[in-house]
Amino acid sequence: MKYLMLLLFATTLLVFSSSCTKQESGFTSTACKGGCVTKTGVISRQGPTTYQYGTHILTTNSGEEYILVSTIVDLDKRVEQKCIVLMEDLHYSAEGGPALYNVTVIRPSL
Repeated sequence: MKYLMLLLFATTLLVFSSSCTKQESGFTSTACKGGCVTKTGVISRQGPTTYQYGTHILTTNSGEEYILVSTIVDLDKRVEQKCIVLMEDLHYSAEGGPALYNVTVIRPSL
């Protein structure tokens, strides 16, 4: 049983360490296909909108808003928290709507 737990921990560590490395400016991902940005801000749930996509919004200190989705990260766990977010531009937006980003890594901001 101890061997199985150690193997599971090592596998988890390898998966997460290969997909994200910390740098001075934030996080980068080797799994990111391009158009990735790192931003710091507060996550909030998104209500009804005219553009009807995305599940959450990241609002930076300067007031920039980024529309978010994620198939990897549970964004609900970070609602109303200030976070550092690595996100990939999905190059999708409805006419007149904001760009949509897929969150690949999220960390609490200090």
